[in-house]
Amino acid sequence: MRVGAHRGWTRHGPENTVPALLGARGAADFVELDVRRSVDGLAVLSHDPAVGGLEVAKATAAELAALDLGDGVGVPTLAGLLAQDPLPLDIEVKPEVVEPDILDQVVALLRPEDMVSSFNWSIAARMRELAPGTPTGLLFETGIEFTEAIRAAVTGGHEWVLAEDVLVTGESVRMALGEGLAVGVWTVNTAKRAAELADYGVGAVISDHPDRIRTEVQP
Repeated sequence: MRVGAHRGWTRHGPENTVPALLGARGAADFVELDVRRSVDGLAVLSHDPAVGGLEVAKATAAELAALDLGDGVGVPTLAGLLAQDPLPLDIEVKPEVVEPDILDQVVALLRPEDMVSSFNWSIAARMRELAPGTPTGLLFETGIEFTEAIRAAVTGGHEWVLAEDVLVTGESVRMALGEGLAVGVWTVNTAKRAAELADYGVGAVISDHPDRIRTEVQP
């Protein structure tokens, strides 16, 4: 089972910043990050719609980069991160990001080892059209039935269903695997739960403590 660092490894810097994302090397197999659009049309990395007192969608990439989110680092661009050869990426495109230019940027920047996911399943569907060779995943949380996500993933030709931890049971994983899907789970922060999910056949977990989880499931 692969272990991903949730928005990077915050032992090394604030979430979704270059130090955190690069710092996951050696502690995780991949990193999960969040993409939004700056007002000047660049793919920038932020989980929240506002950061450091600025609304991401109304700020330029330069203004976001100039923020001090801690340790003197600001909001990076996806291109800037990829220029530094990070671990494989799970690029989560935030649900509100529907502008075609951002999806085009993501496609242009993708490496063979990267994947794209979204809670907005229409974004994932569009990514399948734009980059058919890139793995895509449907993110879902409480309020969405596991069976619904499985049906949508199979119909849409996606490789992954990416579930909130509380929704995941051995039976739900077996159903997904039976349909030829891989299962990812977020956010998993205890070794006991990670081991249980590995026994179910889960393919990947995302954790705030990737080093501890990885040690448990990859002895």
